Amino acid sequence: MISKPIGEQLHSNIWKYYLYRLFGSAIFTMPIWVLYMQENGLSLTEVMILQSVYTIVLLLASIPFGALADRWSRKNVLILSQLFNLSGYVIYVFSTNFWSFFIGEIIFGLSTATFFGVGEAFIYDSLKATKHVNKYKQVQGNVYAINDFMLGVTGMFGAAIAAVLSMRFTYGLSMLPLAVALFIIFSFKEPKHEKHLIDGEYTHYKIGYFRHIKETLIFTATHPKLKFIILFSMLVGSFAFLTFFFNQVYFKEAGISLKFIGILYAIMFSFSALGAKSCHYVEEKLKEKWTSILIVSLFFIFLLISSLTKTWIGIPFALAIWLVSSGLRGTFVSDFINKHAQSHHRATVMSINTIIGNIFFAVISPIFGVIADNNGTQSVFLIMSAVLLLYLVYVVVYFRKNS
Repeated sequence: MISKPIGEQLHSNIWKYYLYRLFGSAIFTMPIWVLYMQENGLSLTEVMILQSVYTIVLLLASIPFGALADRWSRKNVLILSQLFNLSGYVIYVFSTNFWSFFIGEIIFGLSTATFFGVGEAFIYDSLKATKHVNKYKQVQGNVYAINDFMLGVTGMFGAAIAAVLSMRFTYGLSMLPLAVALFIIFSFKEPKHEKHLIDGEYTHYKIGYFRHIKETLIFTATHPKLKFIILFSMLVGSFAFLTFFFNQVYFKEAGISLKFIGILYAIMFSFSALGAKSCHYVEEKLKEKWTSILIVSLFFIFLLISSLTKTWIGIPFALAIWLVSSGLRGTFVSDFINKHAQSHHRATVMSINTIIGNIFFAVISPIFGVIADNNGTQSVFLIMSAVLLLYLVYVVVYFRKNS
């Protein structure tokens, strides 16, 4: 059997990656994640403590796995990610108390640590090897759109299935498409990427594992634009992640039944997909400065309106939050880092971005859990909107000084 040329195999990485995310995002449990834990007796404070556990695992594992992907194999690290993901769902299916969920969150944290940053670097290097790197924003936007579309569609059906059968059954159902996604990864072709930079020229001299991490940390800490986007991603990304959890409770407090919460989450993920898909055109027109300001401004407005009402009036704005804070923000941040980070640092910088965001999230999530338990989700949204208003002032001042 005659194998395909290397260039053709690398080019096929893109459509195979789309297929991988199609099945990898076919998760039926997103709209019931918090509600499932509450059904098993957990408070919102305990739920958010578990999210801190998840992010602490990311904190410990993201940079090592990013460096492992840089020095070993993007493909093999993605295989590890999917194996962890499947294992996490097995644990969740049988979880009935805080400590069993605790173990599950550790496994899910390892899964995310081996995916975030590595997937983007895999796509970027595949495009670079086939001389199509100018299409990265478009491709990454498509990936985010596929993710959000599938999460929305399967979440809609998942909530309905949970209402008719059980939430536990819905978790078991999610394992089927995740297994298909694992087999798709095995068909990827590993793209070549530069290993080290000495005296301005790329070489294949393999520096030590920990030295590589140290050099990337120094590179990131001394790069003004990377520092800006990492702070941006930390705040906006963490707040977006909080709304994912609190929206479920917000909708329930507004009197929405479980089966309709799935539909609302489908709309929310559709908004996120629209934001991801439009990022290429938005940034092309507005550039980095005004895209940053637009994202923070709209996030602030949508959160503020949601915080002022617990009726159907606030629901459209709670949904629209993900248009800017997830889809548009995710693609924008990914492209920003890829443009300003050198190839041999890229996956590790992505991991640094993830880990800093997770430090912030790990600190604030239990605090917001306590606030939600005592004062409701509207108070959480109001506090976040106030912080975003202050950050918006900082963003405007930053670009005035660095224009």
